[in-house]
Amino acid sequence: SIGTNEVGMRDVPESTSPRDSLSKKYKRASRDNIYTLKAKQELGEGTTWNWQIDRKKKSKEGNNGESGNSTTLAAGYVTPIFGVKTTFGGTLEDTNLNGTYKDTKAFKSKLKVDYPIPPVTLGMQYDFSQTEDKVADPSLDGKTKNRNQVYTLSLNYPAAAWCIFGLTQKHERQSSNIVGKTYKVNSTQLQVILIY
Repeated sequence: SIGTNEVGMRDVPESTSPRDSLSKKYKRASRDNIYTLKAKQELGEGTTWNWQIDRKKKSKEGNNGESGNSTTLAAGYVTPIFGVKTTFGGTLEDTNLNGTYKDTKAFKSKLKVDYPIPPVTLGMQYDFSQTEDKVADPSLDGKTKNRNQVYTLSLNYPAAAWCIFGLTQKHERQSSNIVGKTYKVNSTQLQVILIY
């Protein structure tokens, strides 16, 4: 598939900057052209493999250092283990921007388990990601490295054929070698999903 993601900003009075594709009232702030190849193989009994390759061309108006390319390779495997739907996922991302210290490499992984206890479904998920600069920025004493972990517990209840209630508890931890980038966050979400 081929797609474009474009961000526009209103400017009054209008400048001569490149304009947004959908509305000429907005100047274009950025544009990403995305090329995607996907594959899915069903192995039966609820087991599937998924692969995806994305190539993005990023263009940020007025900031050539933030423009460039990124390539992402993602794979996922879904299978029932002892009757419990289990999802494994992994992503590798390589970003090459025009700025001197903007290139990064990232690794992401996911483990998700969905356990049905009729009438509700209990979900547990663990996400891990690590992003690291490819080139050390001399002003930062080495390469920037961020590690992020998210633990999620969710509960979904189908109240009717057209309404699902959801409750999600998340605990997120990030560690970094950059001052101010290390944190811990707890969040609780209540969701109401209406199907129409």
